[in-house]
Amino acid sequence: MPPNASHLLGPFIGNVTASTAMIWLHIPHLVPSETRTVFVTLHEASASASISLAGSAAAAYDNLNVGIAKFDQLKLDTVYYYKL
Repeated sequence: MPPNASHLLGPFIGNVTASTAMIWLHIPHLVPSETRTVFVTLHEASASASISLAGSAAAAYDNLNVGIAKFDQLKLDTVYYYKL
């Protein structure tokens, strides 16, 4: 389950190519050695469609509270919707 909306910055989507994309999340207020995982799903056609791809972003204090989910099997010319 994602952190409370007031404690989640992002998601930020980037490094998009024909078959890949990365989703960054920032979770403020982590303490040393703390890691929080947010699960990300991608859906084709609509956000209520079945899950096409799933991944996770582990935000860690030691990584400036940032977590990254990388998707590298995207289909060409396909619109994806994401859920956290």
